[in-house]
Amino acid sequence: MPEDGGAVAGLTAAVAAVWADVLRVAEVGDDDEFSALGGDVRTASRVVALTNQWLGANLTLRQLFLHRTPARLAAALHAEGVRVREVGPSAAGAPAGEWERFWDSTYRFSARRRDGFNTAGWYDRRALGAMPEAHMREWVGTTAERLRSLRPRHVLEIGCGLGLIMMPMLEHVERYEGTDISTEAVRGLREHLAGHPHGARAAVRRGDALEVAAGTSGEHDLVLLNSVVQYFPDLAHLEEVVAGLTRGDGVVFLGDLLHRGLHRPMHVAQVVEQFPDSAPVRRVRTATEVSLAGDAPLLVGPDELRRLVARAAPGWDCDLLVRRGTHRTEMNRFRFDAVLSRGRHPNSDAPVRPLSWPGNPGGVAEVLATLVRPDDERVVIRSVPDARTHACVRLTRALDEAPEDLPLAELRDGLAPAAAVDPETLWETGHRLGHGVAVAPAREPGLVDVALLRGGDDWAAAALLRAPGPGGEDC
Repeated sequence: MPEDGGAVAGLTAAVAAVWADVLRVAEVGDDDEFSALGGDVRTASRVVALTNQWLGANLTLRQLFLHRTPARLAAALHAEGVRVREVGPSAAGAPAGEWERFWDSTYRFSARRRDGFNTAGWYDRRALGAMPEAHMREWVGTTAERLRSLRPRHVLEIGCGLGLIMMPMLEHVERYEGTDISTEAVRGLREHLAGHPHGARAAVRRGDALEVAAGTSGEHDLVLLNSVVQYFPDLAHLEEVVAGLTRGDGVVFLGDLLHRGLHRPMHVAQVVEQFPDSAPVRRVRTATEVSLAGDAPLLVGPDELRRLVARAAPGWDCDLLVRRGTHRTEMNRFRFDAVLSRGRHPNSDAPVRPLSWPGNPGGVAEVLATLVRPDDERVVIRSVPDARTHACVRLTRALDEAPEDLPLAELRDGLAPAAAVDPETLWETGHRLGHGVAVAPAREPGLVDVALLRGGDDWAAAALLRAPGPGGEDC
């Protein structure tokens, strides 16, 4: 086959794989039409985003509907200089499940970086392309920093992918075992580890979460599932995994959990950007429902998770923290982490002074200096408005209650300004004042609870928030 013909064939296979994964069909032919396979505007957005992420392309919705078939679209992409990396045949014995197939295709066709910073599968739903590298590096960096603060020596990661979290952890641990449902991920990560200076510390094998959880025997002091739980089928599955992983005495880290109470506000925040100020509320509501219908990950609320852990792992503590980061992204605004442990930082009998955040706080340092007395060692501040999410939660409530013909501009104008605080500012200020700091999702979406422990570390501060504040159930 001529060189160009082979390149186009590879692109065609990649395009067909994206369509099959998004449209959930078993097979897509080179000349199958997108609309005939059930494709519509909603699924088209995800097809465009994944194609751009996998192939480094700049595909648009217009091009997708213009070219209509994998063969014609691949030819157009090739003419624009897009190339697919050279791939061999699919790994033998590759599984056929929906997520297994998706990740096998993702890792098979996505470009690889020699430095190991492989962000395959991550895309920006707003820009319909790859996530900005600065955002991904911050996400990886803050995750690794949080994990390293637990001082693990023997790590088990379930859902390790191509090693995005493993790479910055390897030099700090004695042993790191990674597992993944994707045979392609296992193969690709093994190839990279063969040339890594600390590769001998790592082992990688295929396995799903339930299989791995059932086979653990407590030899790891940290078990990590980061940005994995959202792919589980239901909370019963998560509960079974947690029960299996908590038979030993190590720490279980559930990272990047999608907050149930913030899921709709996240979609509202993205949808309203698409409409002019004159758009009526009913159009925004309809678009929000369409957006939600195309995004059905496993969600969990903070109290919901606490109850699940209490059932699955009696006697274990569940410490929650919001995600860190200065870039305001989907990952740090609408997700949170949970650390499950037994006997770490047990609550003492020392009194905790509960405080309320003032309605119009001004500067964070001034507020903390006013609220926290010099002799306060343990302070908990409840229901602090989170600057990353509070506005979109308020907008969502207003949208749900407004008359359907109300223009979007009037809806926004009707929202009185509300003071809110960025969690990063709370961490920075608390540390500067000599406190261990923990910032956790509060019971009410859009708010956070804050713990300050004079002279302590952040994990000891997090233990002060184990008893949730007053309020109702998760939204």
